[in-house]
Amino acid sequence: MRAFVEKPSPDAIDTKLISAGAYVLQRDVLELVPADRNVSIEREVWPLLIGRGLYGFPSESYWMDIGSPERYLQGTFDLIEGNVSSTLRERLAGDWLAVDPAAEVRGRVIPPAVLERGVRVAESARVGSLVVLGEDVSVGAGSSVERSVILKGTEIGEGCSLRDCIVAAGCRVGARTRISGGAVLGEGVTIGADNVIACGARIFPGVVLPDGAIEF
Repeated sequence: MRAFVEKPSPDAIDTKLISAGAYVLQRDVLELVPADRNVSIEREVWPLLIGRGLYGFPSESYWMDIGSPERYLQGTFDLIEGNVSSTLRERLAGDWLAVDPAAEVRGRVIPPAVLERGVRVAESARVGSLVVLGEDVSVGAGSSVERSVILKGTEIGEGCSLRDCIVAAGCRVGARTRISGGAVLGEGVTIGADNVIACGARIFPGVVLPDGAIEF
């Protein structure tokens, strides 16, 4: 490796390579990290190791920055559509459905979709396509979930519509609430009935919104 430059200006870029993935370090590298202040490994430590054992591995493997909700969802969709080689592909098998035997599905599931242990999908509810439901997620009667990731223990009430959104663990979504357009609910959020959350709205962890409190 000839040089390591973290986030150079556009006119200084002369390569298509980026720093991504995992770092494997010897313990003595930590001696280069001052203990009394914050340190940028990329800007302060890696340049010191040029010519002293710092190596990179050029790879043609799949890579995506998932730093935005849209990119996070796209990365998830690429996995469950089989566009990326992973162990999940084996679970999806020929029908592109990975439904844990301990899930209870009374409604309709449209592939590709992943439903983990303890998921409950009520009658007349629709899940998919492009959906991941984490452990113990419940979807109420008449609700639909599309193009979304819903994490562990979240409860979705009756008649809800969720599309293109991310819902963190332990959330509660009241009846007839609509969540879409890249919206994100943080962990433990409670949304009352008849709310509309869209346009990339972010609801911070632990927030409680009563019935009909927001139409965004």
